[in-house]
Formats: sequence, structure tokens, C-alpha cells
Amino acid sequence: MFYQINNKSEEKIMFLFDKTPSVSGNELIKKLPARPTILDIRQKDAYVNGHIPGAKNVTMDKLTKMKLSKKDAVYVVCYSGMSSRTAVKELKRQGYDAYSIKGGMNSWNGPVKGGLQ
Repeated sequence: MFYQINNKSEEKIMFLFDKTPSVSGNELIKKLPARPTILDIRQKDAYVNGHIPGAKNVTMDKLTKMKLSKKDAVYVVCYSGMSSRTAVKELKRQGYDAYSIKGGMNSWNGPVKGGLQ
């Protein structure tokens, strides 16, 4: 089994067998012309400073109150991909076809838009 060490708390975090559905930034870039549902779960100030075009800013505390179509996939992005995995697990529990963006905005190489949607 492979482990990654978290420098802040020295906790061992298993990452190899994470079963959270995810897509790479490059995979999402290819889907952008179809205007997929993208949820940016970062705080408002981070979202305003730059987000994926078309992404809706929905913080984790409001995620369970969201009402979205369950027939379309939902893509979730955060800073690094850690919080989005938690969000995807919750969305899956609610019956959504949800995917985390690997590496979050820290790894995003696609277009970025500033300001509010």
C-alpha cells in the first residue's frame, strides 16, 4: 500500500485506492463546450479571483441544499482536490453523478475567468 505524508500533521493519507470518481483538468477542458455543471466549492474571494468559466460558487455548507438535475454529471473543484473529493462523496450519496477535478484549481491549466458569474 502506498502512503503520502501530510507535512502539517504527519498523518498518513492513503491515496492510491481512493474510489472517489474524478477527472483530470484536461478531461474537463474537453467538456467545456458542452457547458457541464461545475461547482466551485472554494470561498467567494478565491472564486472571484479566478474560476473555471461557467462554474457556480457553492461552498461546502450549502452543498447539501443544492437542487440540480440528477440526469447530468456534476464536476466539483476546490483548491487542491481534497475537499472536492469529500463533496463528491456527499453528492453521490444524494444520487448525483459527481466527479472531483484532480488537483483542483492548483492544477487547472484551462481557461480562468475572474469576478462573479
